[in-house]
Amino acid sequence: MLKILLCAALLICTTLLGNYYASRLSQRRQVLSDYINLLMVVENRIRYTRSPLYEVFGDNFASYPFSESEPFSQQFHTMADRYRQILTKEDLRILYDYGDGIGSADEESGRDLTHMTVALLKAHLEHAEQEITKKSRMYRALGFSAGMTLALLVI
Repeated sequence: MLKILLCAALLICTTLLGNYYASRLSQRRQVLSDYINLLMVVENRIRYTRSPLYEVFGDNFASYPFSESEPFSQQFHTMADRYRQILTKEDLRILYDYGDGIGSADEESGRDLTHMTVALLKAHLEHAEQEITKKSRMYRALGFSAGMTLALLVI
């Protein structure tokens, strides 16, 4: 009886672990999509309202409070670091570079930097979607298969 409970627990845990890794792929796609939308809104706000960066990012677009008391790049890094577990190092590097560049850029070069960053993030979004189609089912099946294998070894 104890072996059956142990086998069931192993199967459930490994299946949930596989589902967790599969869901992280979807979370990365969602975060990248959110950042692309955020940067497009920022570009429009800078172009049409000519608002300062603290005001543009401080409005509820980023759900992170920006203030003029700290350097903008440091605050942008902190905002991006909230997704360190979800995004890849390359994704974070793109966001860090944007945060460093936009804080010291004039309006025109800021728009150019935003266009370039959005293009890079779109490429990463496309890659994330390909990873979802390739790896999502694999993670789910691998979790279940590992659980079955462990259950058979216990029996």
